Amino acid sequence: MTTSRDLAPDVLRGFALFGIIVVNVAYFATDVANGLTAEAIRTSADAVAAFLVTALAQGKFYLLFAFLFGYATRYALRRGEGAVPRWRGRSLALMVFGAVHAVALFIGDILFVYGLLGLLLTPLLFRPPGVLRRRTRASYAVSAVLLAGLVALLRVGELQGEVVAGSVATPYGVAVQARDYLASIPARATLWAQTLPFVLLLQGPLAFAAFLVGLRAARANLLAGRGEAVAVRRWLGWGFGVGLPLQVVSAGVWLANETSPDRLESVALGSTFAGFLVAPLLSAGYAAAVVGLVRARPVWVAWMAPAGRMALTVYLSQSLVLSLLFSGWGAGLYGRTPYAVAVGISLAVAVGLTLAARLFLRRWAKGPMERVLGWLAARLAFGSRASPPA
Repeated sequence: MTTSRDLAPDVLRGFALFGIIVVNVAYFATDVANGLTAEAIRTSADAVAAFLVTALAQGKFYLLFAFLFGYATRYALRRGEGAVPRWRGRSLALMVFGAVHAVALFIGDILFVYGLLGLLLTPLLFRPPGVLRRRTRASYAVSAVLLAGLVALLRVGELQGEVVAGSVATPYGVAVQARDYLASIPARATLWAQTLPFVLLLQGPLAFAAFLVGLRAARANLLAGRGEAVAVRRWLGWGFGVGLPLQVVSAGVWLANETSPDRLESVALGSTFAGFLVAPLLSAGYAAAVVGLVRARPVWVAWMAPAGRMALTVYLSQSLVLSLLFSGWGAGLYGRTPYAVAVGISLAVAVGLTLAARLFLRRWAKGPMERVLGWLAARLAFGSRASPPA
């Protein structure tokens, strides 16, 4: 007996890809190490684009992907024997993909972090709901304490007269503008190694909390067909009634500080971290809105599902296309494109890749990178062949 594929997870992934690319484009177009900075905000249009991306996208969509990564346990674990080794192999394969992606195309890769956190999730796959809730709260608390502590240390340094620079020149910043792609690889690898600890600090605990929420949602089949309904109104209320206003405030503080002649790094990081810490609320609101539309008006959002079905291929393709557009070995638009235009370009790329995914899936059942991931995961799986009972 065949079962139809759940639409909501695919649409959510497809939707999240739009948010991912509008955040990532700053690292390709304006500042390879710091992304969106004051130097990129030169016009009113740039300021509006910066505010919208910061308030509506930054920190929200990687959490949606993390939630869906945890929700994927619904499909990975129901296959019975060997499910846990396959999950472990998939996590290791994602780490391999992430490392190659970071070194070859984009230092802001998130796949490596997802794979690492997937391994940490393995011992919790069959733990009771109470344990998962406690681990979720603890992971979020760790993130809050770490980020608040870092901001406090920066502020103490500023009060003592130390100057903290928020944007630094890197060898990769020079290499990305050169025409020799191969010469950029060592500089990119070095920069990734330098920034990975900060990425783990900023995004790791929050992403792990989202993994755990996704795992709990998978057990309840919350996104499956038209089964048990998600509390859409409650999620919408928290997301857009509470989360969105908080995001507007944090983005406003960030923008005002970035465009101020007396810019403070502690305020820049503090407002950014505040946005990340309240991002789960708006992410939940987005998820509720999309799921609600999938169930009430599927024709409005189903067009995003093909990209979601081959999200790994589309995600990597985003980096490839943006590299070809902005790097020196491509069209050479790095540093020459107004930020607002770069955001528009990123949205056009996202639409184009979504349409390409739709055409691709008319002939093939899976994306090419999904096939490679499955092949690699099968060879990296190890351990007991039997999975514990759910």
